[in-house]
Amino acid sequence: MRCVKSPMQAYDIWPKPKMNLSDLFSVVSLSKYIEEFFEHRYHGAYAVFMPSGRSAITLILQHLGISRRDHVWIPPYSSHCVVNAVGYVGTPSPQKNDSNTVGICFHQWGFVKKLSHNSPIIEDSVVSLITSVGGLFPNDGRFEILSLSKIFASICGGLILCQRAKDAKALRDLRVTRKDLGCSHFLMRLLGQISSKAYSYWSAVEPLNGRTTAGLEANVWRKIGTIDQIIEDRQIKIALLMDSSLKSVEQPSPARLPICWPVDISDTPFGIEQNPSTVRHMLMSGYSQNPRKVYPIPIHQDVPVSHLQTLVGVNG
Repeated sequence: MRCVKSPMQAYDIWPKPKMNLSDLFSVVSLSKYIEEFFEHRYHGAYAVFMPSGRSAITLILQHLGISRRDHVWIPPYSSHCVVNAVGYVGTPSPQKNDSNTVGICFHQWGFVKKLSHNSPIIEDSVVSLITSVGGLFPNDGRFEILSLSKIFASICGGLILCQRAKDAKALRDLRVTRKDLGCSHFLMRLLGQISSKAYSYWSAVEPLNGRTTAGLEANVWRKIGTIDQIIEDRQIKIALLMDSSLKSVEQPSPARLPICWPVDISDTPFGIEQNPSTVRHMLMSGYSQNPRKVYPIPIHQDVPVSHLQTLVGVNG
């Protein structure tokens, strides 16, 4: 196969957050309706709406009574936002041992990872597009976290799914006690779309956030309403790639769709060696193997099917 430049390099690994001007003028709180939407979608799970995935992590850890003396297991190559969020409450540790009080299982890019852990498990599914309740809690985790901004391209928004109703109630009660960071904090997130400095300010304190603005809730509400279209679009792209020569290093689960298609760098004929910044590390199931170097082909809703068809045609 000949080496060509990938047309995927124009797209990030997850969709770009967008907000309509009309969202900003909303004055009606939709937090309860957002929670009810997901509880109806994933019958039997109990939803807690949060400003972000990282604020969801700290809320769960606080609910579990974690302090700095407690070691929270995080996978190798965890993102800075996870390390930062855990560090606000407990002590993040990549070493698996009996001293770990909580384990965070990262389902990287929407691919299920198995984790054996005696302590409570938080299923980190921030970019997993879960199509039905059968895709939830693959490790029988006590909690599962979704990033609505990374899945639905809302400007912010996170979700905690609980297996127990009493956990959800306790998390909502704890959420109310958090300091209101106000509209200035939300404005910093909006400015973060065009300013890396503004995004850094927002990111630094976001793990402690617990409140959402009506504008954010309106944005999230509008975005999650497109879930069926997003699922259909993703299924079409996955079917296209599965029939191509570009094979994923792992296969997606039936009820959990990935946000990208990780291809081993040795199988990528479109100039990866000349562009090492596009190479990522893929954690293998169980975390017992060394991570594989892959090229993650984005397949989220921002990527046109025609681009994937071009890619498949070139490399077929």
